Amino acid sequence: MWKKDGFQLTTRTTIGVEQGTGGGDDGGGDHGGGGCTPTIRPPSGGTTMNMSDLMVKVVNQTSHQKTWTGRYDWIILTSPIRTLIGPKTNIPSSVNVDRANAAIQRWYGEYSLPADVYAVPKGMNLEPIARQNKLDESSDIFLKNGYIVVNFNIESLRNGNTQAPHLQYIHAPLMNQWQLEGFNRPPAFNNSTNDIIRWPLKDGDILFYDADLSSRNDFQSQVPH
Repeated sequence: MWKKDGFQLTTRTTIGVEQGTGGGDDGGGDHGGGGCTPTIRPPSGGTTMNMSDLMVKVVNQTSHQKTWTGRYDWIILTSPIRTLIGPKTNIPSSVNVDRANAAIQRWYGEYSLPADVYAVPKGMNLEPIARQNKLDESSDIFLKNGYIVVNFNIESLRNGNTQAPHLQYIHAPLMNQWQLEGFNRPPAFNNSTNDIIRWPLKDGDILFYDADLSSRNDFQSQVPH
């Protein structure tokens, strides 16, 4: 997963925002084409449910469903993890209220690495080394003096087609969105006690993980007495 460029470890992460045209109607006729679709069961016999109660049921059921979003090098944001935040008032009578609500959307996602990450030069076969030497977190074979750089390549998809992105953030036909929005690319550097190594940033280089640190460093275990 990780490759070593000098002292720099780099992973490329593609984020897909799915814009499918699946069945149903969310105000824009746009349901993604992937992810979780809530199943609304009819009320038990002898009961009725008005639209307001039904919407509450849909929201509660959808918000508690787990949604698969991908892996460390590929993330996809599907319709279950978005909210519609379009205008609710002062809408012209000629405009469909639901379509106006779906006109502006907020998509939610997150990225993280495991607390314990062991990085090695790209292509290294650990099996024969582990047979000859005991490997633990302090083994010299693991790269510590550097950063894991996570690069985001943002795309939007239609109908779940990952082979032909609808919109592209870096390799768009007419422009580079990172440059259009003023992405700053000063040389990054590793400031250690022995040397200062610099390397150029690329469009989309967003996250930097210090290979010698862990989120475990932020917490301490204590036993109360």
